Amino acid sequence: MKQIFFVLLLLLLFTVPVGASLVAYDGLNAEPGPLHAAGGGWNIKPWTVQNETATYQVQAGSLTYGSLQTSGNKAIGGGAWTNAGVLLNVPDPWLADNEWVPYRKQGPGDGRSRAGKEGTTLWASFLVQDWVAGDAPVVHFANSHIDWNPGQYGVGVEVKNNNWQLLDIAAGTYTDTGVGRTLNDTYLMVLKFEFLTGGEGESALWTDGSDRITLYVNPTEGLALPDVAGTVLNTSTDISLLNVQFYPGSGANNGALDELRFGTSYADVTPIPEPATMLLLGFGGAVCIVRRGRR
Repeated sequence: MKQIFFVLLLLLLFTVPVGASLVAYDGLNAEPGPLHAAGGGWNIKPWTVQNETATYQVQAGSLTYGSLQTSGNKAIGGGAWTNAGVLLNVPDPWLADNEWVPYRKQGPGDGRSRAGKEGTTLWASFLVQDWVAGDAPVVHFANSHIDWNPGQYGVGVEVKNNNWQLLDIAAGTYTDTGVGRTLNDTYLMVLKFEFLTGGEGESALWTDGSDRITLYVNPTEGLALPDVAGTVLNTSTDISLLNVQFYPGSGANNGALDELRFGTSYADVTPIPEPATMLLLGFGGAVCIVRRGRR
């Protein structure tokens, strides 16, 4: 029986494709406690909370959505006039390369490397819960090099008029998804960033041209492409990404955020456990049962 199990294990290891297109991931794999300085995912830097406000916390347990693969804990909280955020670990050219390099872009001004290279497409996803009625929560994807500052250029996912909306930060305009917000429900948000060519060029970081962002609310996880209609925004300016900012509201228990992913495809950012993993677990259980029966 041991030999059969070993052979099956080898076959599964060599026949199951290994996903290698995930660009960055933060599952809030940190001990429960203050969110400030916690976490630090793969190719994502640790969390920073404005003024280190203690109302932002890491809480035990992941948010869950269908069969979506999860790990670690989750970020919760809020705070009056305070935000929390992370910087994407997009390396400068003189630093060691990582999975962000195909998306790397540098522009005028501070010259920092950001994600947003023209002609590339980047996918992102996260889980979010809203616990208090009102125009929140807020999750921004923007250009600022200050973790908790949304910056002037980018997009946001917000609740406004009790519907989920896609925000063009520079223009201050909202595009309604038509999907209502229900308190305490978990939502899977998936964004497709298409960094378009069309005049902006590599040297113009936030001027000229625009990019196309599509937001999918509660698509089915684990598919090749989303199975729900997307809300499309052609941004008012060229955008680039360096931070993700979270503001669930002004109270200490206003909402939660979890499972922040970036990848090259929809499948990358909506993973489910591999069937082979489940098969191995099931086979291992069967082996244990057989062995117990022989004693």
